[in-house]
Amino acid sequence: MAAENPQAPRGLICPLVTPLTAEGDLDLPSLQRLLGHVQRFVDGLLIGDLVWGEGGALSEALRLNLLAAVRDAAGGRKPLLVTVTGRQPADTRRFMISAETLLTRSGDPGDVCWVDYPLVYHSNRGLPQFYRELAAETRFPLIVANHPSLIQGLKGPGRLKNIRTGVLKKIAANPALVGLIFVGGLKRALNYHLALRGRDRFAFYDGDEWGFLKSPASGGVVAGGSNLLPRVWLAVTRSSLNRLEDDRHSPAHPASLLESGVMLRTLGALCRTAPAVQLKTILQRVGLIASDAAAVPADGRDSAWEVDLKAFLGAYDLL
Repeated sequence: MAAENPQAPRGLICPLVTPLTAEGDLDLPSLQRLLGHVQRFVDGLLIGDLVWGEGGALSEALRLNLLAAVRDAAGGRKPLLVTVTGRQPADTRRFMISAETLLTRSGDPGDVCWVDYPLVYHSNRGLPQFYRELAAETRFPLIVANHPSLIQGLKGPGRLKNIRTGVLKKIAANPALVGLIFVGGLKRALNYHLALRGRDRFAFYDGDEWGFLKSPASGGVVAGGSNLLPRVWLAVTRSSLNRLEDDRHSPAHPASLLESGVMLRTLGALCRTAPAVQLKTILQRVGLIASDAAAVPADGRDSAWEVDLKAFLGAYDLL
């Protein structure tokens, strides 16, 4: 059922936080305000991400409400990447089908990709066959995500935390699989790139902002910090992907990029230990969302962190 010759968007992907009320419901006004701040600067919107969007801690009903709200607000102007990962294979399949029904009910939804973190609920064994079956049930392409620290946090030590290189090669032979969000070491990244030879349009995204700032991936970056600083992230991403050749001839360009890199690294450090919780607090402090209520445990904001946050907001005049 997948579309012929599907592609994933390249460049800056914003994994939207999920604004919540104190009661745990979707905060629609805050979501609309955040989208108005972000969407014109990004190349794609990632909905319900497990790291930044708290997707794994949200009910299916809330995730579908979130998707509907983003679809209505974005109006097909930006590609939507929708996280479908559930606790079990059947949950993932059910949510994907429900999301597709929602998106297609009122006509053409625009460019859509499903995003899945398979090792949350599935071992490497049988994964290529699982994706063949999943792809047969949807018109939209899929992007897989490899995030070892997330998997370790969910399953504990001793469990395999990465997609095996040989398994990735078999998965990528399926034309419905169009991209990978990668978090991991350099050696594994190189092995994955070798496994993906022959897939010219396969998008390889950095899922780690620090990794992209050091050595950018060819497909772009999934940058949580773009919820706050979309314009800065766009400039850095496009420069890194050689999209702004004219700007490279400006004498101020290297200095500007260096300053932007420092800014983004500082923000990344503030969101390192509890990404969704810490970023929501920052977005609430600058007035982009009304509450920093979170669906995951609200840790990572001690007195030392507050001091660092105050210094960051003051240094860049963000208040």
